[in-house]
Amino acid sequence: MQEAVDLSLSRRETALLAWAEDCGRRMSKKWPGIDFSSASWPLRTTHGAEMEDLSFATTVAAFAGKDPAYCLAARCLMAEVALTNKVKIGWKVLRAWLLLAALDVPLAALRRLDICSVEEAAAKHATDRSAGTDLARLQTLGRQLDDMGRKGVIDRIGWTVSPDTKTSLLERYNNNRANFKLAKGATLDRKIEALSDATRAMLRGDRRLSTEDCASLAIANITMCAPSRINEPLTLGIDDRFTIEDYATRSAHRERDVLHSVHQLLLIKGSKGADWGAKPILNFMIDLVDHCWKRLLELGARSRKLVSWYEQNPHSLFLPPELQHLRGVDISRAALWQIVNLTSASPPEGITASINDLWKEFHKAGKVRKIPNPNPIRADGGVALAKHIQVIAWDELQPLMLSRVKSRLQAVRQVTPQIRYEGKLSNMLVLFDRRAAPWLPDSVKYHSHLLRLKRTAARKATTQPTVFEKLDIQMVEDGRVIHAYLETHDPRRWLTTMALKAKERLPDVLLNKWARRLKLSQLDSYDVNPADVKASQSAMPEVEELADMTAGLRQLESLEAQYGLESEVVVANDAGIAVTSMEAVFQATENRPVARTSNQIIILYPTRFGVCLHQHHVAPCRSYRMCGSGCNEQVVVKGHLPSNEQWRRTDDLAQQSIINQLQALITARNYELADDQDAFDLHLLTLVGKGLDATQMCKEMLDRFHELKDQIQDIAFRKKLHDAFVARGIVEQLDSSKVHSGALIKYHDPSRHAAPGHERAIEAQFGSRASMAALIEKAHETHPEFAPRPLGLEDQGHLLTGGHDEGEEDDAKG
Repeated sequence: MQEAVDLSLSRRETALLAWAEDCGRRMSKKWPGIDFSSASWPLRTTHGAEMEDLSFATTVAAFAGKDPAYCLAARCLMAEVALTNKVKIGWKVLRAWLLLAALDVPLAALRRLDICSVEEAAAKHATDRSAGTDLARLQTLGRQLDDMGRKGVIDRIGWTVSPDTKTSLLERYNNNRANFKLAKGATLDRKIEALSDATRAMLRGDRRLSTEDCASLAIANITMCAPSRINEPLTLGIDDRFTIEDYATRSAHRERDVLHSVHQLLLIKGSKGADWGAKPILNFMIDLVDHCWKRLLELGARSRKLVSWYEQNPHSLFLPPELQHLRGVDISRAALWQIVNLTSASPPEGITASINDLWKEFHKAGKVRKIPNPNPIRADGGVALAKHIQVIAWDELQPLMLSRVKSRLQAVRQVTPQIRYEGKLSNMLVLFDRRAAPWLPDSVKYHSHLLRLKRTAARKATTQPTVFEKLDIQMVEDGRVIHAYLETHDPRRWLTTMALKAKERLPDVLLNKWARRLKLSQLDSYDVNPADVKASQSAMPEVEELADMTAGLRQLESLEAQYGLESEVVVANDAGIAVTSMEAVFQATENRPVARTSNQIIILYPTRFGVCLHQHHVAPCRSYRMCGSGCNEQVVVKGHLPSNEQWRRTDDLAQQSIINQLQALITARNYELADDQDAFDLHLLTLVGKGLDATQMCKEMLDRFHELKDQIQDIAFRKKLHDAFVARGIVEQLDSSKVHSGALIKYHDPSRHAAPGHERAIEAQFGSRASMAALIEKAHETHPEFAPRPLGLEDQGHLLTGGHDEGEEDDAKG
């Protein structure tokens, strides 16, 4: 009698085989030479794929004695992930599938109850430290089961992590994270102080530090420029640092108005999928970065020379000039030692142990042969003991050594197990010259860098002392005095924490852009500020209103209303602004003082020329450096010495600029340089008249500014004249004995404000504000129903209720 066959199980097994065949076919098409059923996939080594090389040895061992379909399904899942070419680390995806190794049921017969038992076991064995990882594995497993259900390999289970398990694991994860941040926050400052002490020792040339120590300290200081993962500086190129120089203008015989700034940036590939972008270097780190950059270039000079040679001569072994005579001849052990060590010196006392591995490889390949000793007489005149010596022909030696060079060049790029340097190799910043095998280039790797800064538990007895142990730099941790250490994440934790702790800090979005992180939520992962600091930052600031500024601005508003669209210097003579109010505006760093205007409460911002009324926190100023050019939102207080003096300097500069330009015109007229001399004479006559020098012409033009401004065709000259007119008007009020100390002075011109683009649009559409106002007035005359009119006062007492509410009235009626 035949046994009953479950057709659904058979269909699922067939679906898995079809899926495996399809994955194998697509992988062979994309990566020829990779066997789908092999124990490992050399994806990156052989084909340069995004995913690192993948091994299934752990998977096969975990599912030994179980249904073979589990291993086949794992290959299919990993093939789908690898073919997307978006995931770098495959084992993090594969480890979720290993949770099913605890089951003893065929894959095709997998049920929801079986997955629930896996979930219970994972939740039971989870620790506070592993809770987050365990939850991620369970969630990944759920997605994998959904994919397999859609493929028909298993039943559509529709399983997700239960709310109880998710809540429990998240709670343990958050508690562990809070404890981790608390412990990090207690020692983070001490670690950065230790790095500073070690850096000073490096700058002093402390002999206790090796070249490896100096390279690690230089890299650590580069990570202090901007929040970065360690793979970011390790993959920098020597050209990935550039400057943007912004020098402030200054006149002759004067100091610079503002200190010029030199902004430096690092061009870095962001982590975890973030794109390439520039990270601004902290200004106070620029000089130190210069030194560290140069130090790294010095420490990798030999390797850079070797790499440059092999980029240009990939089929020729590098030899220094003093060893060029060895090219093409038989190479003995002594000559090979010279080639390996890149020196023409003879081996010390015949010691050639450093080339034993190479020589054994040549012996094994059958390339070594004996020849009569070509030097039977020693240098001291004695007879050589060896009548024959072992040699290898140059044509046979060169390919064998170049194969090692090729392998080393690939290894140089691999700075971490997952991250490779992808640019031109000779431009790699962290190339490094090691003492062993000078003929091969090398680079600083993540693990070697880490071991210079922290002694790990796994290699506690085998590694040499760290930088801090050599320098005997100590710190206190958990009440114990220990040697300091630094983890690769600590610099970016400290930078992020300090940036978030700053009084006037950047928005989270800009901080995240500075760090080049892909997700804004990652910002919190590196913030170790304690809860009380975060609470104080979230507290509402105490607003300080300057009553005298409020009263002065109200006076200005009433005065400005008299001028309309006309431009003029307006003075609120009786404002009586106190010096303490100006100090409050200029000294505020976080809680800026405010004042009231007719329609809003405004924040007062300081400038070199006084106080700016524009609300920069609402919309940025687009006029940039027009504060001293008659901005309608700029006010100055007489008696505030710094801003008053700035106006006087601006007045001198503006008038001198006008005089220089007029003098150039007069010189051109006297030398008859103009094509039409009569028209040029008429032009000068139109400006002011004959018989005046440049200084007198400047004064006359400023006096007649409103009359002449529309006649001047040169836009740049007209702007300079306008700036000089404003500065002179402000200075005249500051110097006038009729204007009291504490008076508010303002240049009234509605067309000059923080949005000049709006004015250009008005000019393009209407010609001027006056033309626009005339059109609006005409429209109101044509359609008076749309004209604005005052509402006036109206008695609305009938809207008030009586002495009782509706409920009482209803009760009374009842």
